[in-house]
Amino acid sequence: MCSSPNRKLVLISTPVARRTIRTVGGSKRDHPHISGRNQSKRLDHFRWLHIPKAGTSFAITLYHYACRQIPKNVTLKVPPGVRGSIVRYFEQKFSFDKSCNSSQWLGPRFGHQSLQPSESAAYVVAIVRDPRKRILSAYRYGLHAVGQTSEERSSMLANVRTLKDFVKWPGIASCQVKMFLGFPCAKAMEVTDSMTNDAIDIMSKAAFIGLTDHWNDTICLFHSMFGENITVAELENLRSAHDLHDISSSSTRLKSNAVLSKQDDPHDWRLYQASKRRFIELQLKYGVPHLSVDTLD
Repeated sequence: MCSSPNRKLVLISTPVARRTIRTVGGSKRDHPHISGRNQSKRLDHFRWLHIPKAGTSFAITLYHYACRQIPKNVTLKVPPGVRGSIVRYFEQKFSFDKSCNSSQWLGPRFGHQSLQPSESAAYVVAIVRDPRKRILSAYRYGLHAVGQTSEERSSMLANVRTLKDFVKWPGIASCQVKMFLGFPCAKAMEVTDSMTNDAIDIMSKAAFIGLTDHWNDTICLFHSMFGENITVAELENLRSAHDLHDISSSSTRLKSNAVLSKQDDPHDWRLYQASKRRFIELQLKYGVPHLSVDTLD
């Protein structure tokens, strides 16, 4: 089990007898359902739903989990400014077929392929991000938008000058909802409340949901649920904010000083809030030091 005082991850072997949670008002109360913790169970099969700008770094956790032949100190870190698939870059050094259990990792390892209706949500592992931060990161990363046609991208690059322009551009909002429903992240389409409900339902059935903005807690929870030791490499940020600024694709584009709100991406905001609730439920179930409910802002 893990503990994260001052954001440092420490392995602890003692079980949890009972935990308290912080309510919205700030007071603490015992949680009646935590009188121990569930035991970890090996994840025999998983399908990584890789949402753009929500945590490529999670790949190293999955590689170390599925690939016993890879040294524990190996990281996915690449030279600053390198774009493209970090995972593909990594596999140039380590052959997946030789190092990994190929039957364990279902679906694509590269890119950002949406979850298809024919795929079981029960195998999904995904990292969900605060949409305000996800869109800001995409804006800084050269207006990153997966799933656009070449014509759509050319038009966006010619017309978007500010963060607000970007979030309002057709297809940019609701990326995470769309990906749970089988659509490309940046597909220009109308997303409804009913569709968001469906995405939340699929998310609730996933094997694992983590949160980009609570990275150490996410890695801790994954290993508490599925076993194996945490490696130092899993705590690295593969693409820092500095790198994101360096590869902005237009010198005429304004710096991202604007602040987005939940109203800028309401459907992804609903999915994110539901994901946080699911994350806390899993933390409680597995006896992991947990987020307080007042983090659901």
